[in-house]
Amino acid sequence: LDNDFQPSLKFTHIHQIKAVGGSESSMPLITLTPRKGTPDKLQLRYASALSQSTIHETALAPFKGVWVEATETILYDEIGLGQYEILITKVSNSDTLFYYLDESIRMWKTNADFLRPKWGIYRSLDDSTSLRDEEVLFADFLIEELDSMVLSSINYVLDDETFLVYPNPATDKLMFPTTVINKFDYINIYNQNGQLVLSEKIEVDHISISHLNDGLYFVEFRNGRLRTKPIKVIVK
Repeated sequence: LDNDFQPSLKFTHIHQIKAVGGSESSMPLITLTPRKGTPDKLQLRYASALSQSTIHETALAPFKGVWVEATETILYDEIGLGQYEILITKVSNSDTLFYYLDESIRMWKTNADFLRPKWGIYRSLDDSTSLRDEEVLFADFLIEELDSMVLSSINYVLDDETFLVYPNPATDKLMFPTTVINKFDYINIYNQNGQLVLSEKIEVDHISISHLNDGLYFVEFRNGRLRTKPIKVIVK
């Protein structure tokens, strides 16, 4: 997105997963939508049927004027069987800017022939005063069909007790074993709303969390596309 990119109060889609054929083809299943607000947001919107709602959002500002890498992993199936994951990172330093995962979600449209991804700007003119001419740049597309039994392998390592953090509950710092230092480059901490609140390069066997408010957080370790499943941590 351009440094001065302007979203509107209406839809400003830059990516969609949409059905071809079937009775629900008029409503995209998944959309990624910048939205005007205070502050402007990047929204992930989802339609299980013919109505759409926001399932995750974050501030838009960090996405402006930088290249990002977006990875979607989808298992197309009906209610309770489908899976959807999106990870957007900053190319320059691999910081996580946006992350969402649902392992039990409807990822199909009734009687669809197939579902296709769409990229490019698609806007409503109902709030035209907020709009200007825009360019959204895309590069290096890769679409890969995966075996449904190993869908998670490109983004996750298996659950492993050697990746646990301690103490839990924690107060001022989190410790982790040497296996983490040897295998991962970054530690990311998210709040209950899925917002990234802390990201640091792993150089020692602990991280300070003294500035975090009391509550539930999710910790992940990351090395490129290799990541652990989120670890629940209570700060008090």
